[in-house]
Amino acid sequence: EIVQRYNQIVCMMMPGPVQSNDHLSVKREYNYQDGFLGKLELVDGPSGCWVSNKTFPKEQRYLTAAKVLKAQLKLMAIQLLDL
Repeated sequence: EIVQRYNQIVCMMMPGPVQSNDHLSVKREYNYQDGFLGKLELVDGPSGCWVSNKTFPKEQRYLTAAKVLKAQLKLMAIQLLDL
């Protein structure tokens, strides 16, 4: 389950580009014949006191998995740029 929360009060901090561009969107529907189906869905967005719209997995284990996946994708992208 994905939680979407709106905060009316945000802090006046300016996040860096890496912190503000921290979205993870995935295709969530899957079947064995066709693979992943549907369109990309935001499952984990940026987090911090400056974010008014927060999107994240409800269960802690899925939130941890999303954070690990984002970190791995960033690392792979950096490694590709270093070729």
